[in-house]
Amino acid sequence: MKLDDVLRDNQSGSYIITTNSLLVLKEELEIGRQENKTAGNILDSLQETSRKLIRNQPNMVLLRREAGSVIQYMKRMIKAGKPDSEVLETISRKISQQVEEITAMVTRIAGTASRIIANTNNIMTISNSSLVREVFIHTDRQKKRFDTWCMKSHPPDEGIKMAEFLTSLGQRSVLIPDAAIGQFLPEMNLVMLGADRLVEDGFINKAGSLPLCLTAQFFKIPVYLVADTLKILPRTERAVKTIERDSTELYDSPDIEFQVSNRYYDFVPFNLVHKIISEKGVFESDEFVRWYMDV
Repeated sequence: MKLDDVLRDNQSGSYIITTNSLLVLKEELEIGRQENKTAGNILDSLQETSRKLIRNQPNMVLLRREAGSVIQYMKRMIKAGKPDSEVLETISRKISQQVEEITAMVTRIAGTASRIIANTNNIMTISNSSLVREVFIHTDRQKKRFDTWCMKSHPPDEGIKMAEFLTSLGQRSVLIPDAAIGQFLPEMNLVMLGADRLVEDGFINKAGSLPLCLTAQFFKIPVYLVADTLKILPRTERAVKTIERDSTELYDSPDIEFQVSNRYYDFVPFNLVHKIISEKGVFESDEFVRWYMDV
């Protein structure tokens, strides 16, 4: 796994990006070990790589927590005077363990969420959430047949990846324009989506999530949010970042004379969500806030 590949990835969900980021750190550590670099020098390199990854995805809390955990643990070991060989071997194992724990958590949440989906349900989703994908995999393994309407999620159109994936499972998928959700939502049984970050009163997810949830509320279609509690990061600890992406994804002309704003993320209030499914279980949204958001 290469750093540039992860930095360019604007199609995958937070679990995949976080896992790949950890693998980048591990590969960098192993290269440094082969080159006989000191633990301190390798730490400097890992810190710089972590900063690049986090700057690229500033609202992706899981990435921030997992990469930060690696750096802080390595700092403590070096400060404690542990031999370089012990530090590097321990950190390598720690990264592998973190990847395994993420995989296990995703599997646990997906197993719970898959029970929400009934046979022959019509589902609408947005973007290409790796956790929502895993929910669909678990549902498919239960021999349930379901149809999914995938918003194109423009830009960068990662909803196409979700539709292709569902088709590869043998489940029916329908790719729709983002602007057409109002035409299709009355036919849905539920909406399911993921999140990059949970804050005091809502969550951050792909742009288009807010109009999707608002329109679902209008048509009285329940919205299910799948996300783990590690994604909780209140605004009081760190402000939500407004991210401007490449404007040419919207309009590309050498003679451009007007401003183009390409923002990837929405804030969605929890009161638009029917239930939240995490590694802790299934909660009404207000119950989840009382238990886990400390507000």
